[in-house]
Formats: sequence, structure tokens, C-alpha cells
Amino acid sequence: MISCVSSVDLASILGVSSIKSNIKLVDALATPERDAIILYSIAKTLTPKFVLEIGTFYGHTTYGLAVNSPKSTIYTIDICKEMGIGVPSYQAIERLPKNEVGKRFKNSNLKIVQIFGDSRNSSIYKEPPDFDFVYIDGNHSAGSIISDTENVFNKTTKNALIFWHDYKDDGLVETKSALKQIINKFGINIWHIRDSWLAFTMKTTECGFCTEQRAAH
Repeated sequence: MISCVSSVDLASILGVSSIKSNIKLVDALATPERDAIILYSIAKTLTPKFVLEIGTFYGHTTYGLAVNSPKSTIYTIDICKEMGIGVPSYQAIERLPKNEVGKRFKNSNLKIVQIFGDSRNSSIYKEPPDFDFVYIDGNHSAGSIISDTENVFNKTTKNALIFWHDYKDDGLVETKSALKQIINKFGINIWHIRDSWLAFTMKTTECGFCTEQRAAH
């Protein structure tokens, strides 16, 4: 079941003594500051080799992950307006022209790989490596979240950390509904981080994953 954990509990779940707090916040955050601090702090602490972000938008969170974990290579996936792919009406404003997507990290020389495509399409994951750290913040319909999650399950390493954003009740986003369905389908444990819009799991047997669990298609 989904349960609340405190920041102290989060460190113990991750198997580290503490979460680093001396992080760099970036300007004009699209992600709420409290959630960005959690993501950047964990990335800085664990230094994952390969990070995946689903939902680039202007690229502020992408940039923040890259500057706080400079040894990580950040892959970020999003659609652009020119592709004509539908999104929920409340996310229409987030469908940017191609030249605007990821503008925050353009010409930054950071280790960021930008991919334009539909994250629900499994073929988009063929070339990138398996990921150690994933942040899902794309299309917030339940079906899209479930599809993104199943693709991620097939493209992550053992012990990978997987985050979902917008775990909240606002009558629009369907993250809570999607995660309940994912729990029922895969029998895994997912936690909500108290005082945030973040939920997460780890790809370990302790969280209910089989040794080489793959999503059923």
C-alpha cells in the first residue's frame, strides 16, 4: 500500500546515512521547490550513472539534476507542439514549440541527452542505456502514467529508484489512480514522501520486485 515516510526514513530506505542538503537550486522552477530539493539531494547523494526524466518542459528540473549530479548523464524525453500528440486539456499549455523545449539547458555543455518523442512508445527506449534513477512527470492521465511506468520497468537497473510527480488530489492529474493500478498489477511497494507531490519505489526484492521483473505487454 502507499504509505507516508519522513525525510529521515527516506535516507534509511535508500541505504545511506543521510541525504546531502548542499544542493544548487535553479531559477524559474517548474517543479515546486520542496520537490526539487528532494530530487536534487537524492541525485547528489547517490550519483546515479544514468538518469531518465520523462517530461522535459523548459528543462529547469533537467538542468537542476545535471548541475547537482554532474557525473550523471541525464536523458530527458518530451513531445513538442509540432508533433501534434494530444495531452490532457489542463496540460495543453505545457506542449511547447520544439525550440522552447529544454531551453534552460541549451548550450550549457552539461551531460544532457534530449530526446523528442512519445514516452509511451516503447521503441523510444531502444538506444538509451538502462537507467538507475527515473523521474516520471509527463502526461498525467492514468493510462499514460501506467504506460510510462511499464516502459521504465523494462529499462532500469537492479536497485533503480523511480519517482512519480504530482501525487496529489486536485481533480485533474491522475497520478494517485495510476499508482494504485500499478500496485495492484505488479504487487510492488510505493511510498509517498510526506509534504511533497512525490511518490517513489525502488527496484528491489524488498519493494516487491522479482529479481528480473519486466512489465507485461
